[in-house]
Amino acid sequence: MENSTTTYSLDFAPDTIAKVAFDPGYGHYELYGMARGFRDRYPNTAEGTNNTTWGSGVGAGVILPLTRQLNFQLSGLTGKGIGRYGSAQLPDVTVKPDGSLATVSEVDALAGLILKPTSRWTVYLYGGLEQADRTSFTNVAGTLGYGYGSSLYNNSGCDSVTGTAGTCMANTRSVEQLAGGFWWKYYQGEIGNLQLGLQGSYTKRNTFSGVGGDPNTDISMVFASFRFYPYQR
Repeated sequence: MENSTTTYSLDFAPDTIAKVAFDPGYGHYELYGMARGFRDRYPNTAEGTNNTTWGSGVGAGVILPLTRQLNFQLSGLTGKGIGRYGSAQLPDVTVKPDGSLATVSEVDALAGLILKPTSRWTVYLYGGLEQADRTSFTNVAGTLGYGYGSSLYNNSGCDSVTGTAGTCMANTRSVEQLAGGFWWKYYQGEIGNLQLGLQGSYTKRNTFSGVGGDPNTDISMVFASFRFYPYQR
């Protein structure tokens, strides 16, 4: 039997990724795909067997020069078992009632505008979305929920300061973000360059509906950055 206090890896082999890029003269274009394997053991006893579940994804990206100073960027990835390839770190897999794994379907998308009015200034605006599909199961009687995003999970305490893990089981359905900012290269000389950056963002987290609703939350953040790039002019 496996040790319940030990963390085991579900990956029995490296992820396989293939990408093709094109630069035909106008813009930059990419196509990519991946295959991932996940392994668990059930029943969780010495007599259990290893079981393999496969995940995969496909995606594309493009960068288009709208003007000499303005670029448009768009990229996306969709598939099953690809959650850890997104910034929000949504799950790759969930567990079925029999203990085997099921991949979670997801779509990631990012769009942005990058403006470089001078060699010292870069201004940007990005919008992104990562969204997972409900991957849930029930027992034979249909009274007990399993998996990811089950509508039987108790969410009644999520909006209360007295909520507990048992009354706020909401799983993340999507994470959305809008971010904008700039970089100013205020020094450029023999030793390199110094840059000042300022960014503001708005992020919203949505959950799957369950018993008691589908709570969500959001946050606004502001970041300031100082960077030194030695010997880069």
